[in-house]
Amino acid sequence: MDGTLIGNKHIVAISINCIEGGSQCQAAKNLIPLGLFEVQKENTELLRQSLPSEFINDIKSVKYISIGEKNISIRIRLGGDLMNAVYVFGLAGFSSNHPCIFCTQHKDDLHVTDDTANDKTVTEGKGKNKQTITIHVGPTSCHDLTKKVRSLTEQTLCLTKNTNELGYKCEPLFGDLFDYQDYCADTLHMKLRVFDVILKDMLAYASRTGKYGGEHLAIIERKIKILNQHCERTVGKRFFFQVDTDDKNKTISSHGKLSGHLQDLFFVDSFPYDDILNGEIAKSARIVVNKFKEILVEVKHTSIRRKGVLKRLSLEFVKEFRQSGLRTTVTPYIHIIGNHLFEFDEFSNLGDYNMQGVVKNNDLLSHLYFSSTNPARNPLLTMLQKLYRVLEMNFQDEKQREAMARFACTGVYDFVEEDLSESESESQSKDNSCYLNEEDDDQNMNHCFVDNFCVASVSSHCD
Repeated sequence: MDGTLIGNKHIVAISINCIEGGSQCQAAKNLIPLGLFEVQKENTELLRQSLPSEFINDIKSVKYISIGEKNISIRIRLGGDLMNAVYVFGLAGFSSNHPCIFCTQHKDDLHVTDDTANDKTVTEGKGKNKQTITIHVGPTSCHDLTKKVRSLTEQTLCLTKNTNELGYKCEPLFGDLFDYQDYCADTLHMKLRVFDVILKDMLAYASRTGKYGGEHLAIIERKIKILNQHCERTVGKRFFFQVDTDDKNKTISSHGKLSGHLQDLFFVDSFPYDDILNGEIAKSARIVVNKFKEILVEVKHTSIRRKGVLKRLSLEFVKEFRQSGLRTTVTPYIHIIGNHLFEFDEFSNLGDYNMQGVVKNNDLLSHLYFSSTNPARNPLLTMLQKLYRVLEMNFQDEKQREAMARFACTGVYDFVEEDLSESESESQSKDNSCYLNEEDDDQNMNHCFVDNFCVASVSSHCD
């Protein structure tokens, strides 16, 4: 589940795939679209208004898949970036006192890991009831109930108190369909956001010259020239640096976007740390980047699981980040690396939930929207129809392609050998482009979804 901006439209795309099918099932053109929804902006209440109850009930009703004569129970998990999790679970967000989506650690203690557990003194109460106590602050967990893990039961109790305690804002979007342990950490967005933070901190430090006026500007421009030369050698001119004219202090600002593979090219060993940073900070920044790159390599280690390696690298990264001097706090993603990432890896392969295909699918949706010859009346329906045509082309067997077209119309679909002669006349009489049930009411045109979808089709197709 991911949001994207297409022109002036905020679109939330929901799709499904089969994890057991491997990485190929996660490719953008192999994702099974369940629905596209237009919202004014992404937040829990607007999403609650946009997602029809019958759509959510259809998802809740799927408990097993049918392959031939076998009924196989399944587990549905939900993937997305951290902001999507905030909206889905009805949390207060990253600006609250409890910004993590997996645990209830206070924002002042996000940096605490196994290696840095400590006792601290806090003051509770007011007036005559004011007292000072000592509490132990330790690491948190995404599944251990004794380590501040979030749960739907705890959320219900907090909401009945009518307070925003622990960062619970409202009821989850899908009710009790997904627990917090069912949400998957997306390593792609983790990579993007952490590299963004590291670069932002390095630019902030490089902008502090200790000089004023023209002398300060000259130093800034020299560093910008070095950075732009590095960009041209590694990622081209699509990403560049210049003086922030809106800032009276004349700081270095970046422009353009660094996607995942461009970040790999940008943060190479030849990055000019020593030319833009000073002394120990340059050394520390290099260590932090290299430690994070080690984590990314370990996350991709699918052939051999090296027990304990990811945890060691995660703890070392958070420690080096804290000691680097780039910033005194840690972000929610860095907190997740230090406390939860290795836990996720113990229960499942992190590569299975990488959202690279979903992000690529957003680009595909933009292409479908702007290439449509008549998108005005109901663009979301047109986009979904084209997505299902793309899925049809994956099948070489004509019967399988007909079954796919029939599924888009009826929600009934299976690869079991059967005599299609009875349904041939019916399928030929229908236009195969009519994959979705189109509502006549113009008020319902702001969303488009597959009616009565069948997960059996999804898993069969992905296998």
